[in-house]
Amino acid sequence: MVEEEKKLEIAKTEAFLDYDEGDDASEIKEDHDYELLYFGADFDIAGLVKRFGINEITIPSFQRQFVWNKSRASRFIESLLLGLPSPEMFFYQQEDAKMQVVDGYQRLSTLKNFYNKDFQGKPFKLYYPNIQKRFEQLTYDDLPPDIKRKLDYTIIHCTVVRTKTPKKKNYQSVYHLFDRLNSGGMNLTPQEIRNCMFIKSVILEFLKQDKVSNFFTDYMQINSLREKHQEVALRVLALSNNLAKYTGNMNRFLNGYLDENKISQEDKENYLKTIDYITKRVNQKNLKLENSKSNLAILDAIFVGIFKNIDNIEKNDLEVNKLIEEALKEKEFKDYITTGRTHDTKKMKGRINFFLKKFE
Repeated sequence: MVEEEKKLEIAKTEAFLDYDEGDDASEIKEDHDYELLYFGADFDIAGLVKRFGINEITIPSFQRQFVWNKSRASRFIESLLLGLPSPEMFFYQQEDAKMQVVDGYQRLSTLKNFYNKDFQGKPFKLYYPNIQKRFEQLTYDDLPPDIKRKLDYTIIHCTVVRTKTPKKKNYQSVYHLFDRLNSGGMNLTPQEIRNCMFIKSVILEFLKQDKVSNFFTDYMQINSLREKHQEVALRVLALSNNLAKYTGNMNRFLNGYLDENKISQEDKENYLKTIDYITKRVNQKNLKLENSKSNLAILDAIFVGIFKNIDNIEKNDLEVNKLIEEALKEKEFKDYITTGRTHDTKKMKGRINFFLKKFE
């Protein structure tokens, strides 16, 4: 059943064309100087587990899933009991001094589970086929006192990274930190990284509400597993408010918009009005190409056009569907969406300005 649900989510993603703004090949490349400080810190295991338990060390949303099985987790604990070193962990230190795990979540979660004597709802008793007999089926409480102390005081080296100064816009450096250092077995999506970087964002908090999420996941059928729906929700909002600042790199554009960390009450109301209007009044086929697949290039233009003119549209009861259908047939607009790549500034601004004029 879980596998079938995953296939459905993948199908939703594939049905929504041209929305992956994380495609490096489509982005204008920019040079980066990493404005970060980092230092080594040695933590004993008991201290790490304690900090993790009281949320001084936190886990980014994209790393919430624990994937190690019982054998792999037991083997890791046994290695520590035998005195073998653990690979270092990477943490990102936030402005409030709390730390997010960049690399090391599986190991840290295994330690917490062992100390809490719980593995997926069952007692965490060490076992895998080749475990040393003296450790087999032992919980943390079952360890001999000297072995327990040895584990508690075992040092794990960690690298802690933080920005040099909050006055400088170092969000691009933090972005690349998460992108390059995480070794959890999957490439992070740009939005997963943003959710770590901008953890207190009032914009992201607004976009997480059910009404917004449901529009992009249910109505637009965008995959929610890797925060793609939130990425598109952020994209149309940023384009609605900051189109003039778009210069060809969607990642940098969205990061910069979040860094401003402000959204007016009027923008919130117009955003929700736009969702309501599209859901109730816009023919869903007008968000698709001839191959019947939804298209982000079209959504960009229609969403921003309605957002910026929602009061005029409702006041004068504009025949929006008719205007959209006419626009989709015009050569000028077709030229704007034939490639529709996010890095093409002229096409991006052209298709959006086209509908801004249509709905005036």
